[in-house]
Order: sequence, then C-alpha cells, then structure tokens
Amino acid sequence: MNDDSNGCPVDDSTRQWINARTGWLMREFGRDWLCSRSIVLLTRSDFPEPFTNDEASARVVFERLCEFVDFPSDKIQLQFWNIAPRASDGAVHFVSHEVVDDRIRIDLNAALLHEPVGLTAALASELARIRLDARHGMSNEDDDDEMLAELFTVMLGLGVLTSNGAIFESTRDDGGWTRWEMRQRSQMTLPTYGYALALFAHLRGDIQCAWQRHLRLDVRTAFRRSVKFLNDFPPSSLDGLWPTTARPTTSLRTEDDAPADQTASADQRRDPASQEQSVPLCRYCGEALSADDQRDICIECRKSIEENELEMESDEANAYATTRRAEAFAKIGCLTVAIVFIAILVWAVIRDSS
Repeated sequence: MNDDSNGCPVDDSTRQWINARTGWLMREFGRDWLCSRSIVLLTRSDFPEPFTNDEASARVVFERLCEFVDFPSDKIQLQFWNIAPRASDGAVHFVSHEVVDDRIRIDLNAALLHEPVGLTAALASELARIRLDARHGMSNEDDDDEMLAELFTVMLGLGVLTSNGAIFESTRDDGGWTRWEMRQRSQMTLPTYGYALALFAHLRGDIQCAWQRHLRLDVRTAFRRSVKFLNDFPPSSLDGLWPTTARPTTSLRTEDDAPADQTASADQRRDPASQEQSVPLCRYCGEALSADDQRDICIECRKSIEENELEMESDEANAYATTRRAEAFAKIGCLTVAIVFIAILVWAVIRDSS
C-alpha cells in the first residue's frame, strides 16, 4: 500500500528505489546534463510534422526523440511487425531491440502506428534502454533493468510521454455495443511516475512546472502530492544510495490478461499468510481500493479515464470541425474560381460582340 501518512503517493521502498537509482543515473550521466534536458511534450512545437499513422511518420517521431536524447538516429534501424512476438507468459511485446550486423534494430508492433501516445512512449523507453545498454550493458546487481530504463526516460525529459503512454485506453463500437479497453504497458505504476517526475523537477529547481498540465490526471495528482512531500521532506542527498536493497512496488502486469491474484503485491503473493488479509489494489496505479471503487479501478484512475475520454471526444470534434472548415474553404475556393472564370468568359463574349 502507498504511504498516505506523510502525503507521499508511493511507499517507502519505492521512494528509496527512485532516489537511489536517480542518484546513480546522475553520477553516471552527469547531473548538469540530465537537469538541462528539455521537457518533451507531444505538441506541435516538439513534433512539428503532422502524424499520419504510417511508418514514415513513426520514423520522423523517432528521429526527433533521438535529437532530444543526443543519440545518432543513423545507428538505429526501425522495423515494423504486423504480429508482435509474444513472451512465454503470453503478453504481447510492442517494442524490443537487438544488435544485428553491428547495427541496432528496433522492432515495433505496427499497431502502435495508430496510437501516437503509445508510439512515442514505446520509442522513448526503448531509446533509454539502448542508451543504458550502450553505457553499461543493462546489467546491475539488483536486476531491475526494465524499471530503470523507464525511470531514465524521466531523467531524459521524456517522462511526460512515457507516463501518459503507460496505460492504453480506447473505446470502439462492436455490433451496437460500445467496448472499453484499458491495458497497462509499463512496469512503473502511475504514482511511481508521479513521484519520479516530481523528484526530477525538484532536482532541476523547476518551481512552476507548467508542463504538468500535459500529464494524465492520475499521474498529475500523484505528481502534485509528491511535490508537496518533497517540499516538506526534501532528500538531503542522493549520493551514496547506490546500491540499495529497496525494491519498487508494482502489482501490475503489462497487458490486460493478468490473473486475479495479480491484484496482490509481490510480498503478499510470496507470503500465503498475508493473502487472507490482503487489500485489493487498483490494477493500474496500485492504490488500495475502497468500497466505492468498481471494476478493480480506483477513483483517481476512473477520473483520469473520464477526463481522457472527454479529451478524445474533444479532439475528434475539433478534427471534424477542422475537416468541415477545410471542405468549406475548398468549396468557396472552387466557387470563386468558377465565378471568375464565368466573369472572364462573359467579358470575352461582350468584347467580341462589340
């Protein structure tokens, strides 16, 4: 459970892990370099080219991300798969990379071409893994490579992208029924992202954090709680915290086919005696569920879902309005050309007759 007694949205073990790994990343890559990273947002200013749901657009996004993290894009090849490889537990892999003929190849599930948020998050996380792998072989004694790479995206200024892409949500019509789908795609929980982003802002001395409005609601809520916590209890130093035996709390499984017992924490699953008294947790953020929560989702995640659905509806309405305006302007343009043409034709006839 999260530590609500002091206002922090994550428990002590998770907080210690984030602090320790952040300290290690700063020592390895340089605090000045990390803290000078721009906060990348999925906006026209950071990604000026329109996204057209194809491989060419994905490569443009990838090249922009490489620029943000100072990594040469010509050393990496993108390859798209219509059917992504599956792990032994059946979970779908949306992105992976390997070295082929002295060149890095990133394999992407082509389904991400229809999800700009998921695509940028997946590419950002994979770039972080590649940078860590190039520097350290992605091996450390605590074997937390995946979560370390996700934390690294925050320190690279890509945390808004990866936290917003940590959960995939969609609605679609299916034979007259509206189907709602939600899948977890990250190892870090949403509160963990909130605390990591707040710590990054704290280290940068970023007081205003104007970019927080771009965070999904549940991450933004955890972020604001973490900012208050860090103001009240600032970490004295992140030096000397590596290595650590602290482990981040994550009761989440990527993709939506997790069995029912995944609602318990890792420690609870290892301890049979505690299973009888285990508290059900939100399957997406790890918060303890109350009696009012439904469908294994806490109130904050439900609010975030509703907010995101409203944003999607607003985006669709804006896109429709833009299309209608473009059509109207096109009709006006055609009509204007026709009128001018007729006027010229009439003028020519009158001139010839006179």
